[in-house]
Amino acid sequence: MLAMKAWFLPIGLVLALIWGLSAPGLGTSAYLWRFPGESGLRLVDWNVIVVFIISGWQLRSTSMEGLGPYARAIICAIIINLCIAPLLVLGVGLMGIFPAVLFVGAAVMSCMPTTLASGIVISGQAGGDEGLSLIITIILSMIGVLILPFSIGFLLDVGNEINIEVWPLIKKLAMIVLLPFGIGTAIRLKWGRPQHKAVGYIPLTAIIIIVWAVASSKQDAFMNATAWTVFASMLFGILIHVLLLLIAFVTARVQDLPLPIQKSLVIISSQKTLPIAVAIFTMIEPFVNAEQMGLGIMICVIWHFSQTIIDSMIAAKWSKKVEID
Repeated sequence: MLAMKAWFLPIGLVLALIWGLSAPGLGTSAYLWRFPGESGLRLVDWNVIVVFIISGWQLRSTSMEGLGPYARAIICAIIINLCIAPLLVLGVGLMGIFPAVLFVGAAVMSCMPTTLASGIVISGQAGGDEGLSLIITIILSMIGVLILPFSIGFLLDVGNEINIEVWPLIKKLAMIVLLPFGIGTAIRLKWGRPQHKAVGYIPLTAIIIIVWAVASSKQDAFMNATAWTVFASMLFGILIHVLLLLIAFVTARVQDLPLPIQKSLVIISSQKTLPIAVAIFTMIEPFVNAEQMGLGIMICVIWHFSQTIIDSMIAAKWSKKVEID
């Protein structure tokens, strides 16, 4: 049963990606679906809400004795996710290893905060500290949104021309993350944690649905690119993500953090969110050409899928260490 749950997410993600790219019709319709009505939340948003309701319901109470390790993990996550990641992309870009046209997409993705849902789900699969994962995600999301105009402006050299409305993003964060988590927590306090193991598959399934819908809706970005460009995009995204994983892993070891905290730090701080990245491209469109726009969205999508599949495989292996420890 444990082995099945450990590999449920990575296998599901691969199948979702294949289905979305090969037959995008249904997935695209699902991605565009809103409820309630035209001004309602998208399917992706509703799946994020489901993830956080279940996360709040399933969360194990932690005393967080000795705040030092938690504080160090949060500070390290901020530095790795929001500072080191953009500098890595800048360094790799200056080396000229990959086509220059891919730099815009990689630069945008590197400035993003961590994922809202998949990082928490995957770190939980790995046996990470669930409460800390949530705290780091919220902090990175808030700070990341606030500094986006400056970080993207620095990497793309567009000065202060990018006008990002921060408050709507923060309100949406509260609506699809904080409120659902509070509802799940209230359910746990009233009726206790869920007893049926099948509940644990709900957030995993929600992440798979998100990947399927996004892959379907962005299929044209892949179809319009050459095989070499797609391959280079994949290598670029994987390289940066693996470097972030290694930096976070070494940092966690040097800081001598408890194993669950190490797992949360490594996974959460190395991931980047896709929805905000796609939204940012609509804001920088006047400053990039059509090719940079299309390939930029493509590398963001490939980066997102690569990190999710890689980390879910790491979590599947890492979860066994929890049993041993």
